[in-house]
Amino acid sequence: MANVISMELLLGRSEAALEHRRAAIVRLEALGAGANAGYHQWIVMIGLILFKRFDEALDAGRKSRALLSSEGDDYRMLAALQGRIADAARIIGHDDSNLARTGAVVRPVAAMLRARLAPMPAAGFSAAELARLRAEGPAMRDEQVFRLGFGDGA
Repeated sequence: MANVISMELLLGRSEAALEHRRAAIVRLEALGAGANAGYHQWIVMIGLILFKRFDEALDAGRKSRALLSSEGDDYRMLAALQGRIADAARIIGHDDSNLARTGAVVRPVAAMLRARLAPMPAAGFSAAELARLRAEGPAMRDEQVFRLGFGDGA
């Protein structure tokens, strides 16, 4: 079900994806398997970001983080879409470094959100400044990056 609902997001059916995802979380919890809902919470967070419901997205992201230990684009997008471009650039640098080190690829849903970052450099940052900020990211610890993405400081 998780992959089907992710495809709904990619097809632009965000509301349906959110409702199906929430139903899946409720079902997992009813079965006593709520600890397996981390990915579901991550997708809920992405859907909420797309709707610009950032407070709810922060809550879903924190729930996801508590259930998952994997890298993700969740905190990066929260920073960027809330207009914290410097924070987002540092986080992207950190994430890109992890992707290069592990050989992983950006997940399709995360790639969709990354595309939303394209116009953001026009927010008063030069290409050189964005590159400098991105270069700071690889030196950051995962926990610092998470706090930065959620606006909790680093």
